Amino acid sequence: MWYFAYGSNMNRQQIERRVHRTGLRWMTGRLDSYTLCFNKESTLDHSGKANIVPDEQGTVWGVVFEVHEEELERLRAFEGGYKKKKVEVVTPGQTEKLSAEAFVTDAGKPDRLPTSSYLQTILEGACQHWLPMEYCQRLANVKTTD
Repeated sequence: MWYFAYGSNMNRQQIERRVHRTGLRWMTGRLDSYTLCFNKESTLDHSGKANIVPDEQGTVWGVVFEVHEEELERLRAFEGGYKKKKVEVVTPGQTEKLSAEAFVTDAGKPDRLPTSSYLQTILEGACQHWLPMEYCQRLANVKTTD
């Protein structure tokens, strides 16, 4: 099964640690008609965590990982407050969209500022997987709590 990571799970070290496996098969992916926001409130420090919300003009880049069902369940254990959602991802060189699972939360909440360390984890993941430079720059410009 395919899992679309758009936040901190794009970071290779983080996702491998969470699923207990290295060398995951992956592809870059683009989710159209969504935008990235930070409207999920952390229960630890009340900072913003990444989320995707519908937006006809939006595009979210991320990484599609091939995972086993039990690995997706391990990831879900880390993703408190998120629920699984099927999304259709555009992958380079493919004509058909790829069906993948993503973790999302309520779209109606206001944005919050993420911590700089959390944002750095996301940015490292984006760079590790060669997401478009303009998207990485957009991530780098997100304001943080510190």
